[in-house]
Amino acid sequence: MDVLLLTAVDPFSYQIIPDLGLMYLASSVKGAGLEVSLKDLRKDKLDYEWLAEYVRKEQPAIVGIKCYSHEVNRVKQMSELIREAQPKAKIVVGGPHPSMDPAGTLSKMPAVDYVFLGESERSFCAFSLWVKQGAAGPPPDTVQGIALREGPGAVIRKPVFEEDLGKLPMAAWDMVDPRDYPDEATGIFVSGFPAPPMMLSRGCPIQCAYCGSQYVMGEKVRYRPATNILEEIAFLEQNYGIRNFTFVDDNYTMSRTRAMELFEALAVREPKIAFTFPNGLRPRTLDAELLKAMEKAGCYALALGIESGSDETLKRMRKKQTVSEIRETVALVRRETKIRVTGFFILGYPGETLDDVRNTIKFATELPIHHPHFCVFEPIPGTAVYEELRRQGLIPPEGLEPEQLTFDKPSLALPGLPGRDLVRLHQWAYLRFYLKPWRIWNLLTELKSPGHILVILRRMIKLLG
Repeated sequence: MDVLLLTAVDPFSYQIIPDLGLMYLASSVKGAGLEVSLKDLRKDKLDYEWLAEYVRKEQPAIVGIKCYSHEVNRVKQMSELIREAQPKAKIVVGGPHPSMDPAGTLSKMPAVDYVFLGESERSFCAFSLWVKQGAAGPPPDTVQGIALREGPGAVIRKPVFEEDLGKLPMAAWDMVDPRDYPDEATGIFVSGFPAPPMMLSRGCPIQCAYCGSQYVMGEKVRYRPATNILEEIAFLEQNYGIRNFTFVDDNYTMSRTRAMELFEALAVREPKIAFTFPNGLRPRTLDAELLKAMEKAGCYALALGIESGSDETLKRMRKKQTVSEIRETVALVRRETKIRVTGFFILGYPGETLDDVRNTIKFATELPIHHPHFCVFEPIPGTAVYEELRRQGLIPPEGLEPEQLTFDKPSLALPGLPGRDLVRLHQWAYLRFYLKPWRIWNLLTELKSPGHILVILRRMIKLLG
């Protein structure tokens, strides 16, 4: 085997959906004529023992592992087992955490040979061909967006972000059957399953202080051509009978022209599809005409990145939006369409007090949204707020333990925000929100299957555990 791509071992994953990042890598490598296997260890509930045995049997030349910050220790353990099972393998790690802390990842994971940063379709493909040809010397200049050891430190080559997303191959849906996944989707609530993810654009220019999107996908928003998107929809429909999609973009509506072009094409397409935007669109990018076009195209739900009920906190977050704009946008969506709205909220952001947290919860309950997603502030390594907290001495120089990085429990002690009280407020936020008859009824009507109920119960256990 030339290339083995893996998600992290995770016995209690918060979300189990097809991994688009690995699927794009798989398509690129496969398109270069190399043999590639993609294993979703979360979905198949595969453990370290299975991994070691599989690598020992298949002897892949390259093993690539995707890593989020909370998975660092597990990925480290995976790399050590892989090194023992296949000493000659080139072990690489990529994804959000390595993109934001490449040198730290190499230091933390001695069994890992290289780290990939940002979007890696082209660079990882060039790297894989280099390994196939013997891997003499350092990786060639065609391999950008990579970090490698040099002496006691690391050399980091900046990532190059693809300008024309239409040139990238389709995600490897020929290797990943969305029907094999549990009744789960980004955003939880969809009109039917399966509802696989699709990405229509990449990049974010906003640079919110708590987010690392610009490191993973760049600061410039780039868009797939509408024809390219329609081809992927047709493939999933024809091969798997998919009619329900989750468009996992943060910023697709930032280009009104691009959005209207796609929505108008979907509105006249037969057969019709249904879709959501579950990742948190920016309120100020939406207007009545665009929302109506979106609904006509098949959109029945969207999420808004609201985050706080305080203008002061929004400024510290660098959200570039106001509480007034949020209220106006939610009212607009409810007035002009039947699209269901989810709001994202961060509780316990640095500089807040418990009263600020209570006010955000109150704000959420007052808004006419259908669902909230309350997150306890999570300091993601490499973000602006993380570095500021480290400068203030609130995060130790060596950083936080990966297991501390979660959005359902406080990751660190912040002034004015006792952890025990914050946990209680996080749990109370959901109870207070849903303690209204119309919201309880709405919640019950959105349960689509026994498997869907199990997914929600799993998340509730994690929240209350």
